[in-house]
Amino acid sequence: MKKTFHAILRGDSSIRSMLKQSYQTIIIAMAVPTVIMTVAMLVMTARYGELIDNIDRAAEIRDLVKTQFAEEIWNIVSGKKEFDEGSQYDMINRVDEGLRDLEENSENAARYVVAAQRANDTLRTYVDALHDQIRNQAAVSLQESSYRDIVSVVGLTYTVLEQYINEELITISRLNHQIQAVALAVLVLIVMILLLVIYFAVNSFHHMRVSIYKPILELEEMTRRITNGDLDARAADSLVEELAPLTKSLNHMAGRLQQLIDERIEVGQNLQKAEMRALQAQITPHFVYNTLETIIWLAEQERNQELVDIAMAFTDFLRISLNQGKDYVTVVNEQMHVQSYLSIQSVRYHNIMTYRIDIDPELGNYPILKLLLQPLVENAIYHGIKNKRGGGHIQVTGEKNPDNTMTFTVADDGIGMTEEKLNKVLVRLRGTSLSESSGFGLYNVNRRIRLYYNRELEIDSKYGRGTSIRFTLPCREWDYD
Repeated sequence: MKKTFHAILRGDSSIRSMLKQSYQTIIIAMAVPTVIMTVAMLVMTARYGELIDNIDRAAEIRDLVKTQFAEEIWNIVSGKKEFDEGSQYDMINRVDEGLRDLEENSENAARYVVAAQRANDTLRTYVDALHDQIRNQAAVSLQESSYRDIVSVVGLTYTVLEQYINEELITISRLNHQIQAVALAVLVLIVMILLLVIYFAVNSFHHMRVSIYKPILELEEMTRRITNGDLDARAADSLVEELAPLTKSLNHMAGRLQQLIDERIEVGQNLQKAEMRALQAQITPHFVYNTLETIIWLAEQERNQELVDIAMAFTDFLRISLNQGKDYVTVVNEQMHVQSYLSIQSVRYHNIMTYRIDIDPELGNYPILKLLLQPLVENAIYHGIKNKRGGGHIQVTGEKNPDNTMTFTVADDGIGMTEEKLNKVLVRLRGTSLSESSGFGLYNVNRRIRLYYNRELEIDSKYGRGTSIRFTLPCREWDYD
């Protein structure tokens, strides 16, 4: 090598062969660590892809059990679908097949797959029992008990699969550290070989030095940034053939890691927003559409003051409904929310509906769980006033009691309910699940009062005379975020 270096400096005629030999030396020197790194990266990437596939498959099974299967069983128990028409066994078989695939491809998290298989076997047993009960026309209470057992096992399966996914994510994290360590070791080796080659051929191979050393520095910088937690780091596509697979694999690794982290963050955010979406279900598209159509109609009629009033009422309604994601508002804000809603509805139903709101001002600053009164008022309009010939009146009251509690009442003189229908409503309110077609507003309010205050709605109704719904809450100091 020393002789070759002196020949290059003298410009001997053999310089071409020396350059060729130098090129060969550089190619060999670069190929060896690149091949080692590429093989290691391909092996680790294959494992990485397998883990991702396992997570995707587990998530698919989890969602199948939690949503589709639970909904299918509910449709059967509620009588919306015959047992033989349902696809529950097909879903169980699909879950079983998916779990077998996971068992074959899982290592560290295999125990969770085994637990999920046992839960799925138990699920099949409960479904068989439900089939026997339906076929033998067993009591509804027994069918409901079987349904609760099935829902419990569905929840267990969901939890086990969540644990499996978390375990696989931990394995991915460990694999990521291994990839970084391999990449860093290979990069150090490449730099060392490069420095040795550059020592003998710095002048004649300057362009090659730049073309190789620059992407290596970019990859080194990328690994350093990833190590420091910057998963947005990317390396530019390398023009060096041997480094292109490494760059692509590292970029893919960083992208997939960022995607997984974003997905986990999104799952967490969705879980936090799930209840919020349920609480805001009262803002139905139908109501929004009708309000906007009313605004357009007032604009066309050039009824400007009424247009301004309803627009402001709609704005206040939405603002208080959302409340920056907070669960509690003051009583006065809840009153304003109901006032805005009734102001909007009174434009549409002014011929059939009158209303009055009478809430003790002393209650104004007490905290209350938001969206409790509006669903009850909406229920009074659509199930009471609209169904009565000639319309009716809605009365919303709130008063403070001597025992430091406050009672709110929403009463109407609408069509009311028969004793049989009232009993059905009360039974549904005490249940654990309810479809929107069965009084979702009442159920939602009652469920939230039960969860947050350990109280329930009280309903009095007489057919042809009207309905009164009330609830009592403690007067607490404001200590909510």
